[in-house]
Amino acid sequence: KNAGPGLRQRLLNPQTTEVDDTLSTASCIGILDGLIDAQLKGFKLNDEQKTNLKENYRAEYARRGWGSVMLSAYGKVMADLERELNRVYVAGALSETWSAMLVDQGGKAWGRLSNFQELTIAQFTHGANFWYPVHAAGYNWLQSNLRSGEYLASKIRATIAYYQKLGYHCEHVVLVTHSMGGLVARAACNPACGNAE
Repeated sequence: KNAGPGLRQRLLNPQTTEVDDTLSTASCIGILDGLIDAQLKGFKLNDEQKTNLKENYRAEYARRGWGSVMLSAYGKVMADLERELNRVYVAGALSETWSAMLVDQGGKAWGRLSNFQELTIAQFTHGANFWYPVHAAGYNWLQSNLRSGEYLASKIRATIAYYQKLGYHCEHVVLVTHSMGGLVARAACNPACGNAE
């Protein structure tokens, strides 16, 4: 915090600095538990069920790399994506979130794009047949975008292989990036760098 530029440069050495993805700090655990509580809201669970589910969520989110990014900044976005992408229908009806997008014909709330047609109920129903597990791939931003792109490409390949090994039909991932992450994603997909497809 009070270190000068020289000391910061020595401490933040790209060759020795590592991304901590353990989710082991008290602040990470607190944030993650809050996100999980929000995921479980509305479910009728007894204490034992809630405890078991929270443990399963913690382990799964750790496996998916959620600890590799700053949860205080990105946790809610990831949890919202996880919830909304995988709950298109709730109790047999289109969820409140997706229903709001469907009826927003004028594009006031969501910022309508020209030359695009609104999704139909049939398209929502088709999309609801898929599972969209949300992963995070925090990278060492002190290193070059080239190196980070190679790292991200390896994470993409490992993620696809993991789900294929479990028997899922998984060929692609959807990358959602922010700021420098866009450059890293481009490097990951560039044939001369990460060559991720």
